[in-house]
Amino acid sequence: IYIGLGFLCFFVGAFFVKVYHSIQDQFAKLQIPIFLKPALGGLLVGFMALIFPEVLGSGFGLIQRMINGEVI
Repeated sequence: IYIGLGFLCFFVGAFFVKVYHSIQDQFAKLQIPIFLKPALGGLLVGFMALIFPEVLGSGFGLIQRMINGEVI
């Protein structure tokens, strides 16, 4: 089972890196002033936080709720 978990982690990690670099490249291609790019990033994180409030925290609260069985 650990070999399967290792392969799963490999593919998830490779996918994460590919998506990360793709988003980074698209963000660099934006034709807006450089001082507005952090504001746009903050706005996107704010919208994500409306759907997933855990984005704004350290993650410890979510981990504790998962341990308690409150999160599926």
